[in-house]
Parts: sequence; C-alpha cells; structure tokens
Amino acid sequence: MSRLKKGERAFLLENNRNVVQVEISDCYGGIYTVRLPGGGASKVKAHRLFATPEEAEESRQRRKLPSFRMSDTRFT
Repeated sequence: MSRLKKGERAFLLENNRNVVQVEISDCYGGIYTVRLPGGGASKVKAHRLFATPEEAEESRQRRKLPSFRMSDTRFT
C-alpha cells in the first residue's frame, strides 16, 4: 500500500480476528496514528494497513501460526 495521507480511510486486522475501518490521523517515520471506530486511537506500522477489507482478510489467512505442543519442547 502506498503512503497514506491524513484523513484517508484504511482497513486494519485487529487482534488477527476483526477487520476494522480506520481513519489516518498522522504518519511519521512509517508509523501511522489511526482513529478507531470506538473513538480511540492507535499507532501501527504501514504493513498492518490495507486498502480493502478483502486484503485484510487475506493477510489473516497467510498468518496461520504453528500450533505449540508440550511434546515439542525439550527439557534438560
């Protein structure tokens, strides 16, 4: 996604579950301050912002984390 400007809309994958539309408030050094729908704000890196809700959903599918099992650990 190209550099976003103040006032533009983008989509964010919140907690790797919900796609949320946000408004760009500021950008400095590749970190965006975004306004959340509930009235709060958050700072996120550019790679967490998407142009469409579909792109955000696709990123969730790519981020499947391996499951952790106790049998995988080795205690000495």
